[in-house]
Amino acid sequence: MTSPTRHSPVDLEQSLAQIGDAEILEQVIHSFLGQQDGLVQALEHAVRSGDAEQIRQRAHAIKGAISIFFAESARQTAAHIEALGASGRLDQVPGTMATLREELDRVRRALESALPTKAA
Repeated sequence: MTSPTRHSPVDLEQSLAQIGDAEILEQVIHSFLGQQDGLVQALEHAVRSGDAEQIRQRAHAIKGAISIFFAESARQTAAHIEALGASGRLDQVPGTMATLREELDRVRRALESALPTKAA
């Protein structure tokens, strides 16, 4: 498992300590990886629609989903978008979305690399 460093956006050692079971953590990782695109697409739809409340809710969902991985940078970016939606400051959301996409890509790569490889 991976502790956060300059190179890793997640701390799976803390995740494992919180969950307590490596197999369950692996299932959580698979679940998140399967849902990540849908979560981001829902947020992007809310941004395109200019719906501040949906932006807040969708960013909150992403923040919650990544919290288990102690992905602090991505969590903070999602929290910032959530706050922007709550305050109605939507002009700042598109630039922050670009940052969130980058952070989530880093999280995805870290989680994928942490999964055991399956023998063919």
